[in-house]
Amino acid sequence: MATRQHDGTAAIDCSKITTLVFDVDDTLYDVGTGFTAHRNGTGATSFMMSRLGFADEASAKAVRDEYFARYHSTAKGLAVAEEEGRFPGTRAPQEGKRLFDAGDLSE
Repeated sequence: MATRQHDGTAAIDCSKITTLVFDVDDTLYDVGTGFTAHRNGTGATSFMMSRLGFADEASAKAVRDEYFARYHSTAKGLAVAEEEGRFPGTRAPQEGKRLFDAGDLSE
């Protein structure tokens, strides 16, 4: 029988977890490598222009910065921005039809 938490949901068995990895900004990649500047600058905005239809770097950066400030994540921010119809020439996405896929950020 599964163990239950006080709210009735099933408890998670953590007995086999041996390691937790936390990605703290500028810990895995020292700020001196330029990775953070690339990630927060032209990396994101170039993707937004080529894949999401932003006309220029300034408009892409404005949306990226607005949502990054709210969610502290480019991927989460872009997902919410799409849901809110903030991509150029688009309305909120229909079920199953999205422009943004976080997996595309790794390309």
